[in-house]
Amino acid sequence: MHHNLYKGTYPYAVLAAAIALAGCNGEGDKNSDSGSPEYMVPASISAQNANFITDYKDEYEVDFSDKVSVEGGKGFTLVEVKPLSNASECQPLEVMAQSFTIAALAVKSCDYEYKVAVTDVANAVAPASLTGAPTDIAITRVAVMSEMPVSSSEVTLPAVSAVAFEEQMLEVDIRDLLLFQAGFMVPFDFTLSEELSLPYDSGFGTAKSDPLRNIITYTPSSGFEGIERILFSYINNNTGEILLGTLDIAVSNANEGLLVKDRNVHAQVQTNQKVTIDVSPYVTPPIDGDDYQLVHVDSFNASTEPFDPDDFSNKRFTFETSQVGIHYVSFAVSDRNGAYGLGLVEIPAFDPNTSSKWGDIEYQGLWFTGPLTTSEAVTESVEYSEARADDFYTPAVSLALLDFKSAKNYCGTKGRLPTSSELIALSSEDVQANHNWPVSVKYLAEDNDVIKVVDLANADSQDHVDGNYLATCVEGGLTVQAPLEDIIANGNSTQLTFNLIAQDEEPSVGETIMFETDSEHASFIDSSAVTDQNGNAIALLSSTKAEDVNVCGSIGLLRSCVSVSFVGDPATAQVTAASMNTSGWTPGNLSSYPVLTQVRDAFDNPVANVVVEYEVVEDTNDQSLSMIPSSITDENGESQTQVVNSESYLSDFSNILVKHQNTSNQVSQTNVEATWGTWQWETPLRVKVLDVITSDEISQDCQVAFGDKWRLPTYEEGTEYKENNPTIATDPIRFAMLGKDISGRIIESENGNRWEFPKATLGIGGGDRLVFGSSVSHLANHEDTAMGVATGESYELGDYVLTTANGLKRYEYTWRNVDWVSDVTGLLNSTSWPEMSNATTLCVYPLNQ
Repeated sequence: MHHNLYKGTYPYAVLAAAIALAGCNGEGDKNSDSGSPEYMVPASISAQNANFITDYKDEYEVDFSDKVSVEGGKGFTLVEVKPLSNASECQPLEVMAQSFTIAALAVKSCDYEYKVAVTDVANAVAPASLTGAPTDIAITRVAVMSEMPVSSSEVTLPAVSAVAFEEQMLEVDIRDLLLFQAGFMVPFDFTLSEELSLPYDSGFGTAKSDPLRNIITYTPSSGFEGIERILFSYINNNTGEILLGTLDIAVSNANEGLLVKDRNVHAQVQTNQKVTIDVSPYVTPPIDGDDYQLVHVDSFNASTEPFDPDDFSNKRFTFETSQVGIHYVSFAVSDRNGAYGLGLVEIPAFDPNTSSKWGDIEYQGLWFTGPLTTSEAVTESVEYSEARADDFYTPAVSLALLDFKSAKNYCGTKGRLPTSSELIALSSEDVQANHNWPVSVKYLAEDNDVIKVVDLANADSQDHVDGNYLATCVEGGLTVQAPLEDIIANGNSTQLTFNLIAQDEEPSVGETIMFETDSEHASFIDSSAVTDQNGNAIALLSSTKAEDVNVCGSIGLLRSCVSVSFVGDPATAQVTAASMNTSGWTPGNLSSYPVLTQVRDAFDNPVANVVVEYEVVEDTNDQSLSMIPSSITDENGESQTQVVNSESYLSDFSNILVKHQNTSNQVSQTNVEATWGTWQWETPLRVKVLDVITSDEISQDCQVAFGDKWRLPTYEEGTEYKENNPTIATDPIRFAMLGKDISGRIIESENGNRWEFPKATLGIGGGDRLVFGSSVSHLANHEDTAMGVATGESYELGDYVLTTANGLKRYEYTWRNVDWVSDVTGLLNSTSWPEMSNATTLCVYPLNQ
């Protein structure tokens, strides 16, 4: 370890001296009395910063025998133990040759500086006679807890760091800093201890703890520039648990240039093996181009030293530990111009002698991680609940057994827990015989949040019972990315990318993915594809049917599906239908009546999200229609606009143009015609009265007068009209007649097919308006009586008279010299009626056709 770099009158000289002291035979006290006397064989000594953990007992012995290493065949002795706080409960009870004891009756954390010196083991040189012997100083922390944790890593918090400027107070929220720098959330039932320790030389600054705010306040001494360390702890007084933490602060001037990355992780190292680690990958070079040097390195439960402290450009340090688990090494770099950078590197250490004798298994596209030994669990900071010796191996292997919660958390960092069906499939590999996996304990599985356990020895799946089990995690998998947009159902292929991931998120190359879909209309160009260097397999899918399609890819145990939406093609969209129902409208009714429109593509698929435009091209009476001129189609390809008719007249006729321009700039359109205020046939008809006719052959006259689509009404339309018997307020023929001067004419059937009814229901409405409920084919001119009546009798207003013509009974009603005639019998196909002259007739055409 290395003390602070104090900036005084000659800062650079002091800095150089401190760096030089860092390399003197590994002597960690870095003071003027270091060095070896001439009569001793030179030997270097290195003491580790170490954490000790104990449960409650009368006394606890802090033993440094495995925390100090000495070269040259020498031993060591404990020279001094100095508490770093004045708390009485932290005073040593007894100091011995390589250990000391403390009281351990209640929860507490205590920090000490201990000094060791090289000694001749054979002569057991007493500490009093060690003047001039190589020494080293380190820090030890002792946590007394209600019960022992599985490993010390459960007690040690990740180290954190901060930067302060010269002579400026710094407040650090420790809880937030641990979360930001190390991703560790301190449980809320832990409280920051008021006791803080500054293990480096006193006088560099002061620190205070504010437990209520989780704040540590540090104030550097005037003129100080360098590295300060603060030891803190969190205590749960309810459970007797402790968390030990370290905060390093770089006190620097305000110049910029040295930045150290967060969350630096080194590869695994073996225990009891010295390795050299370079910090330059973790440091952003100064922007002013100055070089920098590693000036500080420190860690608990490990030995760390600068690789070459005399080299002003040295950026490496050595690391060695005997303890399995995650080690956090704090380091500092400086450009020797007053700029510092503090960093942390995470180093996992493992013991090869206690590691597993098996590896991971790749099976049918999945990677199953090997179950953990207790040593590996500690190395990976995995919380396990039980150690189980498996004597299938020689020597026996200590298996780490986990409860479900711990297994779920562990696999969450790697992938997921396997399903029971996946483990049963894996058991067919005979994992012990072929892969040396342990099968003495069942494995945990999860089926859609239902916990299972599987015996890999016999492929037996059972319900979970609370307890501890082996855990394997599933890594890798097959995924498919859903298209960012809907796919046009026009027969053109679209691309779906399936991605196959192997272990450690690496792409799986050269594997065949099989494709399938549940649609009868969608199809693949190829039913399979091979993964490329990125693990991608491309499926080309096409369809001419707008629908949701389920598309799946599979390999081995893996299957991944995605829902794909094929939609109508806006490039070929056109208006295919439009309609409006005006039933219930009366003059003055300002309700909205929808015009419903359907838009479909060339494959008869509904087209959504396209614009339909509406325009009034005819409004018979007074241009009384109002509406929204455009609308958007929904997912069914339908749109509507609301029409309001403020017409005051009893009836009205409207013609609305509906059109759409597709993305190919093609325009499609249709007309929506509607009558307002009248009863309508099932197939709506527009009715007009044809003026004077000079021939009995009137079938073509409607077309000549009004256009090709006009014609005479059919017998079926007459029957429908008769059976519905519309009222005077809704009768479409009445309104057609009211538009003409019908004085002196009778309603008569045309020679040939006629509409004939049992009885006419005619009457007089208010204001001499004609009221009737029967239907006619055309009007025939007659002054007094119905045409064909043998006698020349005339009838007064409102009289019904039963007459006989050509043997057929009929009722006649005369009003203002207009006779309404309807036959009693059915269809009359007589050609013996008198020739009609100067007649008028009714013409119709089906609306919206």
